[in-house]
Amino acid sequence: MKTLNLSEAKNLLSNLVDSVEPAILTRNGKAVGVVLNMDAYESMCELLAVTRDPERFAAIMAAHRQVQGGDYSDFVSLDEVDERMNRRAKERELGAQG
Repeated sequence: MKTLNLSEAKNLLSNLVDSVEPAILTRNGKAVGVVLNMDAYESMCELLAVTRDPERFAAIMAAHRQVQGGDYSDFVSLDEVDERMNRRAKERELGAQG
């Protein structure tokens, strides 16, 4: 992770927000902030939301343990997910027409 003082960050702000890597901002050698691009920020917010919902987090962890144990019986392929999403989109489209 990059570490920049505030003066450097000010001059490089446009580059920092385009960077995939977060940057720690310092003032007088002490960390005072972080610059993230929007994708990283949104991912972090999603992760926080999941970990704050005990039921959702428990379901994710149970699925993780299942996969780690080699049991894929409850899972579908990406092709199947795509097919289901296309089918639902068509159903919504038909519903909107009728």
